[in-house]
Amino acid sequence: RIGVTGWQLTRTALRVLPRLERVIVDLAPLGEGRTLRFDIDVPPDASTRIPEAVLRSLLSNLVGNAMAHGADGWVGIHLRDRALHIENALSPELPPAAEGQRREGSPGLGLGLGIVRRRCERHGIALQVSCEGNRVVARIPL
Repeated sequence: RIGVTGWQLTRTALRVLPRLERVIVDLAPLGEGRTLRFDIDVPPDASTRIPEAVLRSLLSNLVGNAMAHGADGWVGIHLRDRALHIENALSPELPPAAEGQRREGSPGLGLGLGIVRRRCERHGIALQVSCEGNRVVARIPL
């Protein structure tokens, strides 16, 4: 929600957890037939000033990728140091791919992370994505 005060735009703080829960419910069909457990540690009062449509897009892409393309097991979503961390194990069946490229054997198009990065750049969000051992971790500052 954006309000206008004089000539200044102000963004209303959005609670993160209800939006995250809605994304997980909406994306549930991606996890059908797989063993997936969510480990969520986000306080109910955690909030952000990221525009709602942008937050939903980021969460949908990152959580959706973890559900659809990660290894069976778990998806971790935690709030640490005012950043949302979304992490999952890499699928051993699929070789790593460069950003914007489809991994061999993957049903995806290889566009998701590129879209997330461009959206973050456009809105001044310092997204970090890294591989840590056999996990991929995305960090979104709130």
